[in-house]
Amino acid sequence: MEMQQTFQTKKNIYCLNICTSLIMLGVAIYFIILYAQNKHSYCTKPIGTFLLVSGITSLFAFFFGILSIPSADERSNKTSTCQKLFSCFSSLIGLFSFIWFIIGSVWTFSIEKDDCPVFYPVSFWYLIITFILLGVSCCLICCCAFCCFYFYRSHKELTTTQA
Repeated sequence: MEMQQTFQTKKNIYCLNICTSLIMLGVAIYFIILYAQNKHSYCTKPIGTFLLVSGITSLFAFFFGILSIPSADERSNKTSTCQKLFSCFSSLIGLFSFIWFIIGSVWTFSIEKDDCPVFYPVSFWYLIITFILLGVSCCLICCCAFCCFYFYRSHKELTTTQA
């Protein structure tokens, strides 16, 4: 029974990862198309470049993420050299994306809406939604950690009083 629940949990996590990846893939493609159609639009800061590079790095992260997934027919826990290499590239892309996100935030929030009428609204709402999702994720992680700590501690006290 426990093994079936573990399998179902892994299946749910894979499904969530696939859905999230497809949404980010759509956003990345939208950023690239938006830049291609409006690359000559006037902007005081390079927000269009921020969206373009964000889209391209998201595409790379998507493809490296797919390539680093172990194959279904692997029976052992050993990971191949290619998977390790793709995971390393994914980590480097993640680090670059984090730094680029900070740079894009500074560029976006340092100008007025009228200074960049095409790219500013897209960049602004992309950043706001990302900050909200990061905040919600942090809150959920903290709540889960607190609950795990509380249940672990109460279980430990229960087992010591019974002994």
